[in-house]
Amino acid sequence: MTDDIYDEPIVPVDRPTRAVSSSRKWITTGIAVLAFVAVGAVLAKGIGDAALFFRNADEAVAEHEELGQKRFKVQGLVAAESVEQFDDIVLFTIEFNEVGVDVAYKGVPPQLFAEGLAVVLEGQFRDGDAPANTRFGPFASTSLDNYYFAADRILVKHDEVYVAENTDRLIDAEDGSDQ
Repeated sequence: MTDDIYDEPIVPVDRPTRAVSSSRKWITTGIAVLAFVAVGAVLAKGIGDAALFFRNADEAVAEHEELGQKRFKVQGLVAAESVEQFDDIVLFTIEFNEVGVDVAYKGVPPQLFAEGLAVVLEGQFRDGDAPANTRFGPFASTSLDNYYFAADRILVKHDEVYVAENTDRLIDAEDGSDQ
């Protein structure tokens, strides 16, 4: 027998691994899932707003059947002598290339809203008469055949948001064309 301890083969020693607690794994996974969902929600909202169809009034009327009840943006000039305010509902007509769209907007329109100005409206077509029509009579223009545009947002030409997002459409609206 030898006293030499180096003659023995070296055998690695198994050290106990530090086990990650189960609750710690769940917390980390939960935070990652919440972050993923939050980012997804923000992206979906941004993409949804950006993906709204944008039509001139004449295009919207021509595509009424295809648009159905989908939300979209429509632009045109507020027609002369078409604005009527009834309690909290404003009825008016927008025009583009001599085609009109009857509009019902519930709420107070922006301060700069007026006849002859270019506007962009967000909303959807609805069948039947506008809510105020049943109480106060038909639209001034009655340009559509038993449907109207129910707007829930009005952007006026002079609104900074509208100018920033729609500079090229301002020129089209003023020219009355869709070049």
